[in-house]
Amino acid sequence: MVDQTENLKKVLRDPVCLGKLEDLARLCAESETHGSFQLAAFDDDTKIQKLFKVLVGRENYTFLVWRDTGEEVVLQVQGLLVACSLPPLSSRSKPPIKCAHIMKQSVMICGDDCKSFHTVLSALRRIQYVDENFSIGVVHGFEISNSAGFNTIMASTHLLTPVESKMWSSIQEGPSMVIDPKHVLRDLVKTGRYQFTEDNIVGYWEMLPDIVEGNLGLCSTLAATEANPGIFRPGQLVEMSINIRALQMGSLCNVVLHMDSLTMHDHYGASLLANMKPSKSVSELQDMTITPRKCKVSIDDIIVGRGVRARMQDMSIGESEGGKVGESSKMVL
Repeated sequence: MVDQTENLKKVLRDPVCLGKLEDLARLCAESETHGSFQLAAFDDDTKIQKLFKVLVGRENYTFLVWRDTGEEVVLQVQGLLVACSLPPLSSRSKPPIKCAHIMKQSVMICGDDCKSFHTVLSALRRIQYVDENFSIGVVHGFEISNSAGFNTIMASTHLLTPVESKMWSSIQEGPSMVIDPKHVLRDLVKTGRYQFTEDNIVGYWEMLPDIVEGNLGLCSTLAATEANPGIFRPGQLVEMSINIRALQMGSLCNVVLHMDSLTMHDHYGASLLANMKPSKSVSELQDMTITPRKCKVSIDDIIVGRGVRARMQDMSIGESEGGKVGESSKMVL
């Protein structure tokens, strides 16, 4: 496990991986479609106050919304995948019925020393303190976590919603077979305690080459294709769409990041990690512990003189039927 962690650190600091991250962040920032929705674009207090406001909702939720439309803000952030807990769910994933509301799909990303990722962290620290609707000291800001020596951002989404909640519309057809092939979530919904709502949905995408016909003939472009969440691996270059919310817990409001979508842009880092060989000491240890020699015993190894065969010959089923239970089945070695 230690060896695997060290290899992941190497991948997350790999110049090629970090270069790909910087390039993607730059392209997104320059995009006419996506540029204005980049989290990094809001590393500015004046801009934040001008464009955002806080909407206090029901059931202890508070939302960051656009000041002009009142719609919930969805911002994009790019990074290298550090860890994830994603569907599809196996039959072994089924939790106790009373605890199903805590099940989440979550992702953690980092950017090491990339300038674009540090700008994202700075913007996030600014946005999380939009607390104009709260008394001073009520909002507990989102904490930038540190994992394996990296500043990381983690976002998550609940897999199910308690049936008492009226915040979001319930989806009658339930979760798709892609995320719930073993009907783990469907069975929990059938208990009457939970519902599958629009807020439980995460869009999973993969950027793949798409051959299109243009004025200059056939050309290849990248297109977002719906993906199975099982494709995501540490080291991949990904993009998250997130909502920034505050959840009332006791006397404090904790800022949380809700994951709206996850897109895989490049798997170079994951391939690099997969091809890394464990260190020699680890390999030797695995040879000793994972594939031990079999200790085989042949029939000739049985010591007849200790009475094993003789006692077996004396055993009689008829005797055990008439005698005490187990009396004739005693075996003296």
